[in-house]
Amino acid sequence: MLLAGVVTFVGALLVGMLCDSVGRKKLILISRVMVLLCSWPSFWLLVNYPSPGMLLTVVFVMVSFTTLGGVPVMLLISELLPKRIRALGFALVYSIGVAIFGGFAQYFATQSIVLLDSLTAPAWYLGGGTLLSMLALLYVKEPAKELQ
Repeated sequence: MLLAGVVTFVGALLVGMLCDSVGRKKLILISRVMVLLCSWPSFWLLVNYPSPGMLLTVVFVMVSFTTLGGVPVMLLISELLPKRIRALGFALVYSIGVAIFGGFAQYFATQSIVLLDSLTAPAWYLGGGTLLSMLALLYVKEPAKELQ
């Protein structure tokens, strides 16, 4: 969707500037909390008020929050890895995460809709993945501060 691409492009530039002043972990945490808080209401709005305008609004909000966390996550992952294995390590971490959580998303979303008989059920999968990433964030040191 064009809107998601534009929001990600512009947002990435703005978030990139914030990363050094605010800190990667703080931006990631804010992003994850907002995604967690907005997941179910976003699905609810789309189910109960289906329209192109509502879809664009939900996409704008959710992509904004994901971009807020996505940029610092990319920086954080690369900073945690030694230079000699950075490219390979980043590729593995990113692709395995996307394959597991993104690859099974459609299956779990469909099954949760069927099992729970609710079109908002996929929000639970999104919320669960978000909680897992917040838990992992507790164990990550902010290397940018150590480098300064």
